[in-house]
Amino acid sequence: MGAAGFFQLLTVFLVVAACGIHNASILTVQKPTTVLHLFIASIMISTFVIVLNLFIL
Repeated sequence: MGAAGFFQLLTVFLVVAACGIHNASILTVQKPTTVLHLFIASIMISTFVIVLNLFIL
């Protein structure tokens, strides 16, 4: 088990940022459509990272 590489750190940052933006939209009481779109984007980014890690890494 080595240290996390740059690519792993970048993917963790992307997933955390996407989830954080979605949570911030809820806390700042944005329009429901905005919250839904950010939720869908967060799921898509997370799924993309999971698939990328399963098949490429």
